[in-house]
Amino acid sequence: MLTGSCSLMCKRRGQVFSGDAVLSVVVFLLAVSLVSVAWNESNAKIGAFKQRSALVVDATSAADSLIRTQGVPIDWSKNDVSGIGLSDGKSINPAKFLELTLLDYDSSRELLGLGNYDYQLVFSNESTPIRSGVLFEKIAYFAGTDSSLLTDLSDSGLDWDFYDAAGEGSSHGEGQYFSGDESTVLSNLFSNINSYSTIVFEDLNASINSSLLNVFLDNGGVIVFEGGGSENAASAFFALEKINSFNAEISQKSFLVFNASVGDEVSFSGEEWAVNSTQPGFVSVISSENHSLAGFSRVRNGFVFFLSDYSMTSQGKTSKEFFNLIGKEMSFGEDVVSEKDVFLVKRPVLIGVGKNRLAVMQLLVAVR
Repeated sequence: MLTGSCSLMCKRRGQVFSGDAVLSVVVFLLAVSLVSVAWNESNAKIGAFKQRSALVVDATSAADSLIRTQGVPIDWSKNDVSGIGLSDGKSINPAKFLELTLLDYDSSRELLGLGNYDYQLVFSNESTPIRSGVLFEKIAYFAGTDSSLLTDLSDSGLDWDFYDAAGEGSSHGEGQYFSGDESTVLSNLFSNINSYSTIVFEDLNASINSSLLNVFLDNGGVIVFEGGGSENAASAFFALEKINSFNAEISQKSFLVFNASVGDEVSFSGEEWAVNSTQPGFVSVISSENHSLAGFSRVRNGFVFFLSDYSMTSQGKTSKEFFNLIGKEMSFGEDVVSEKDVFLVKRPVLIGVGKNRLAVMQLLVAVR
């Protein structure tokens, strides 16, 4: 009887022990599972933190390299670059930015130390990308006997008014339109001169009162003389001669041209007006012996540019493809705004295109 009772009690105790053991194992496994989840989450957070930290460091380093260094070599082009920098020592050189846009995107990522990322680089004025060209808004465009700039200006999105003595008509965009004979249209332009930062004279036959333009230049204005008909007006600033320009070539690197190399031949239609390139203070960009068919001078507080003919070609490229007159929007790279892991670096900069303009550089970098 005693033996049977002990057997029953022991059996019950064994059953209780077995239930406790199972419960303990379940609790233990649950604890291990929770610890494992927490460990994995912790490792994931650490990994994400390290990835984010690397993104911040790499993006900041690339931004600093772009705006603070001149690149390698200093006068690098798409053909010989081993390090990308956009500075000319004082400001952002738009010619270097244009060379950047000619690079293969993946190559540019590697050169910027962004091989593990995608990026988008934008230079803007407030929310709008600025253009690399020498024409500062607002622009007055005067067309005399020809209007070779009209189509490219119409497609540019720039803010400009049309002073039409060539009889082209008013379908040019959203700016103001003035028409009539040369004298009437010039009078209209000079009445509104204080509204503009740039004046473009194309094939202007008449002489002009240079004192009015000197005041404009005193205020930091930009003047562009283009075309064979502009010799009378341009002679107020340049010593001009008529030459046969078949042997012209790009004589030096400049923000005035891009996608071109020193020594590239430049073709014109025939005889052209040219500036004596020995003229003090004149920077010759396209030359034929001692004559310049494109170049510029700093005059007072502004700049005066001379182009003998906007319709010139070089190495099969049209003037729009190698003249940085109207320029390109200063934006390059991939659209990364919608990416999840993006870091934005913003820096105030000066863009040097003849005279400097204030802009904001935005470099957006995203993990691939």
